[in-house]
Amino acid sequence: MYFKSATALQVLDQFGNLRQLDGLTVVTASRASGSGTLQGTLTNTADFGIVSYTDSRTMSSARSRFCSTSPALTSVTSDPIVVGPGIANRLGVHTQPGSATAGAPFGVQPVIKSRDQFD
Repeated sequence: MYFKSATALQVLDQFGNLRQLDGLTVVTASRASGSGTLQGTLTNTADFGIVSYTDSRTMSSARSRFCSTSPALTSVTSDPIVVGPGIANRLGVHTQPGSATAGAPFGVQPVIKSRDQFD
């Protein structure tokens, strides 16, 4: 699932001011909590003091926190982000029917679940 909006971080100096001329700081994003793998371009370089992530995604529906780190700078961890499932595009059999006798209900009822493109 792609995040619906790009994530941007500001590189600040020790006084909390944006380092507007910074084009050298390299920042790496990672998952701080939650499940699944964070994918996309996870290491980016500041551009006028702003580090942008435009293709971050995860294949897991979960509540997660993300961490951004850079050598010699204080790391930052996001507030919890809730990633929801994609739009359902197919059905899948979760539990197969079983223990059938002619004229009687299945002993094991089938369970069908909707699935998104990531299953």
